[in-house]
Amino acid sequence: MTFESTASTISAWERFVAGETTLPEVRPEVLQSWHRCRDRYGVDPTLTHAPTAAEARRDVQEQSALAAELGAAAATVAARAEGYDAAITAADGEGRVLAGWGDLDTIERARAQNCAPASGWSEPMSGTSAIGTALATGGVVEISRFEHWCSGFHACSCAAVAVHDPTTAEPVGCIAITSFQDQLPGAAREWLSDAATVLQGRLRSRAASAVSELVATHRARPQGPFGSATLDIGGRIVAADDSARAALAGSHETLTRLARVVRARAERGWSGAAEIGGGGVIELEPVYSGQSQLIGILASITDPGEQRPTGTAVAGDRIAAELEDRIVLVACDEVRFVEIVDGVIWLDTDQGRMRARGRSLDEFERISAARGLMRVNRRALVNLTRIQELRPGFKGGLWVVVAGSSTPIDVARRRVPVLREALGLDPN
Repeated sequence: MTFESTASTISAWERFVAGETTLPEVRPEVLQSWHRCRDRYGVDPTLTHAPTAAEARRDVQEQSALAAELGAAAATVAARAEGYDAAITAADGEGRVLAGWGDLDTIERARAQNCAPASGWSEPMSGTSAIGTALATGGVVEISRFEHWCSGFHACSCAAVAVHDPTTAEPVGCIAITSFQDQLPGAAREWLSDAATVLQGRLRSRAASAVSELVATHRARPQGPFGSATLDIGGRIVAADDSARAALAGSHETLTRLARVVRARAERGWSGAAEIGGGGVIELEPVYSGQSQLIGILASITDPGEQRPTGTAVAGDRIAAELEDRIVLVACDEVRFVEIVDGVIWLDTDQGRMRARGRSLDEFERISAARGLMRVNRRALVNLTRIQELRPGFKGGLWVVVAGSSTPIDVARRRVPVLREALGLDPN
């Protein structure tokens, strides 16, 4: 990082901490992380040490298996980084540091800031960092010195790659490299990507084995009076009889949410029940592998309820959304923007923030494009009629500000000409 860019980032960080919202000289992924840290999480920008993380929420045996896999992947990066002043860290999917490898002096400097086992480096706990931002956004992330949200970490640069569960798409871990030099090793990004690719392959193989085991389990169990289905840990149906498929038709979003609940609560002997569309009821029972890891859910239909045709997220010029225990029909012109966060679609509206009833942002885009909602990046759609400002972004990028919201939204470069044309402006 050159002196000019370093000075520019310091100045931008100081202005943002003081309340500014749009800073063209800051990379979009960093600026969005700063917004999350300041506006959503309220992270103290003067933090000097990472806090201690809460206990891991995953099953102990599952966590141990993942920790071993992450450790092996991190060790391969450490071997390639030998001779560099760099520390290699493995963290779980919540940003909780598991272990470290590499240059001893660098490890000691990192530990002085509590980059050590059991410390928490997620964005809500320690602000913008390679670990936290990689877990929040996916892929390989590099954070250089003053791009960290917390001033206590401005002396280091880091890069990290998140590893995701192939079944749930949720982050399950992270591998990071940290240096207190001005720049990271030039090949750091390649090392991390290679390690993550190998580990993701192992996780996909494990997921495929789990599906085979679930199908065998489904075939071996007696069929319930109203049907039975077997789900993977992401809530996807991997095996079901005709009655169960009919009862669960259109329940993809509900099953995904239920699977998330089961993953959080399941233990040996646990079972539960839930209501599905049309007033139907299903009983849920976790399925464990031979290694005692949660691999799926048995779902027995105890009451099929009233089967109804499935609807779409948009009806006419109104969008169906959930607000507490109510379903609210929101006029399209009341929607400022739509975004997907952790697999859930949210509407930012004049009535507040609400959860949409759509299944995916791609589906939502298809059925709402004619109503003035346009995709601007892979995570968000904006209401063209609510756009109030266009602000220049990093290296030709663009930010939009919508009326009624203080948070700017970045526009992917390839979508900038399309957006400008839709607004009646010169595409260039």
